[in-house]
Amino acid sequence: MPTMNTTETKTTAYYPLVPRKMTSTTNPIYFMHIGKTGGTSLGGLLNKMNTLKRFKGKYYFKSGQNHFDWSFIQKHRLKTTGTSTVNEEFDVSNNTDVITFLRHPVSRAVSQFYYSQQISGSWRWVKELSKDGHAPLWTLQSINQYINDPNKTFVMPLHDGEGGVNYLAGIWKKTGWLSTSEESNRKVYLRKNRTAAILRAAKRLDSTTWFGLLEEIERSMKLLQLTLDLAEPPKFQTQNAHRKTKRDERPSNQTKKNIEKYIPQDMWLYEYAKRLLKARWDYFTGNDGGYVHPDLPPLPDFS
Repeated sequence: MPTMNTTETKTTAYYPLVPRKMTSTTNPIYFMHIGKTGGTSLGGLLNKMNTLKRFKGKYYFKSGQNHFDWSFIQKHRLKTTGTSTVNEEFDVSNNTDVITFLRHPVSRAVSQFYYSQQISGSWRWVKELSKDGHAPLWTLQSINQYINDPNKTFVMPLHDGEGGVNYLAGIWKKTGWLSTSEESNRKVYLRKNRTAAILRAAKRLDSTTWFGLLEEIERSMKLLQLTLDLAEPPKFQTQNAHRKTKRDERPSNQTKKNIEKYIPQDMWLYEYAKRLLKARWDYFTGNDGGYVHPDLPPLPDFS
């Protein structure tokens, strides 16, 4: 297995970054769109704000694809400026404003499941099975039936890391729907060392200029207003939500607990994100004590 410095697995916070406003620099803005988190809605809002020139001269980068991870941002900045967006070891942002949007990982997984059902008819392998009257069972199930099915083979909604860790840690493999960098020993290592991966993701979240949480829209939009010096909070309008059917029953409490067991990395990152959002809120809304960086949550046991 590739080797690397494992000091980042310590639970102490690294260099805490005092939040800054996007209007304090002329850095380009990169919106890291994490699937099924409300990113399409946020992207539409950012596009509108960019059209109205509310970014005050900043370049708003839009990938040819809807999704990219942190390693792609580094690759793109290296290509366009000759310098990477961050120091590879410590991830201290210096010439790029990265923003992103997170959602509770269980809600995101449920949304991914029902959205996959909605678009599955366009997938070649589903079409082939359906021709013979053997549509995959998961396309006919509710989320509660699916999570309790011991023979399920479609597990995309339950992939740990897809709710944020893989994006922020920059460890996605090459795929047709997401832009990333070439495969590397570091990526391989971080995919195997899940503790190192979540700590890397937390560091990267620290160095974002802004991030929001779908479950805290009002506070997130207020922080976006403050970091862009807008007159009022932007209006967040839902887009790209899947069309609900009678089969789209809500997950039971037991189903939610079962989903959590599949995605401990993303659950940990989301807990940290809530703490970090509160710290930024306190700082931007007038905490006279200055910026107080949050403690990391207890690390999961991946053994």
